[in-house]
Amino acid sequence: MKCRKVQIASRQIALRRKEFDILALLAEHPGWVYTKEQIYQSIWCEEVPVDVDNAVTCQMKQLRKKLGENPKGTPYIENVWGVGYKFSHGMNERSGTG
Repeated sequence: MKCRKVQIASRQIALRRKEFDILALLAEHPGWVYTKEQIYQSIWCEEVPVDVDNAVTCQMKQLRKKLGENPKGTPYIENVWGVGYKFSHGMNERSGTG
């Protein structure tokens, strides 16, 4: 059985289903940049289409707020201007695309 819990240091983070799914997608390949469309297709795959930009942006805003900053003092989920989002755990990461 998969454990759907997020803990940073000793702090338990309560995430909604889609927030957790987005975090899991991004954290699977730290440093890879995912477009909003890629995130939407992976997370909302069987649901009725909605405004992709708004759906992903709202989830990201809440997720970033809940996670806070990594050890480098930057957000765990970084916005890559004009492209999308990537997970940054604060360590040296390889760049790539998702």
